[in-house]
Amino acid sequence: MNSKEISAQTNKIQNLMNEINISRLSDSFPHELSGGQQQQVALVRAIASDPKIILLDEPYSNLDSRLKEKIRDQMLHILREHNISALLVTHDPEEAMFMSDKIGVLNNGVVEQFGSPIDLYLRPKSAFIAEFFGEINLFEGSVDGGLVNTVLGTFKCSKKLNKNKVTIVIRNEAIKLYAVNKAMSEIVNENGFIVSPYFGYVMETRLLAGSTLIHLSLKVNQTNYHIHARIPGLNFFHINEKVKVLTDPNQIFVFKK
Repeated sequence: MNSKEISAQTNKIQNLMNEINISRLSDSFPHELSGGQQQQVALVRAIASDPKIILLDEPYSNLDSRLKEKIRDQMLHILREHNISALLVTHDPEEAMFMSDKIGVLNNGVVEQFGSPIDLYLRPKSAFIAEFFGEINLFEGSVDGGLVNTVLGTFKCSKKLNKNKVTIVIRNEAIKLYAVNKAMSEIVNENGFIVSPYFGYVMETRLLAGSTLIHLSLKVNQTNYHIHARIPGLNFFHINEKVKVLTDPNQIFVFKK
């Protein structure tokens, strides 16, 4: 490598370090770097040689959530800027969806589904895939005339499943709650949501940054059904409050048992 090539490579490395704001670390020893800084240095080292593809095995596993978000954003930006493909291995569904153009989900060593993030989220081929992308409520039922009954209402499904026992998957964020004094006309017209024939009772609420997880109890005859709902923003429901429960039909998935 001649002096011109060395200079060009040095400038490239310096530009990469500037881009992710680690120039100040140029004279530091490895043991003086934090876990996040080590990941940033590793990224610069990997890209400096102009690879066509890099392999990333759980690259953010030892980082706290705030630092993880920062570094993966930097990494995605740099990979796209330098037109570098990456094969990422991760157990974090949010990370997979944020970083990937295509996702392959492995189940017991076999690719259960492969596709774009939105395909896997909106059209999961199994309960395993649906659960990978977030917490879910699971029900059992039987299909009759293309319909399946649950405590949350009657849902449409493929007539190919007629007379079959099925597993019904409903995402937590698919469930919407209303205080019982809400006008029924407003509830029924809510984007085609399906209204449960039973009232729910708030058991517990937990604030999770930008959303709230609510535990509900739906009592049918002598059976109590425990349902989880995830609503955006802050919670305004009280413990033991009686609520009307609605479900988004676009986030209900029915699979042959």
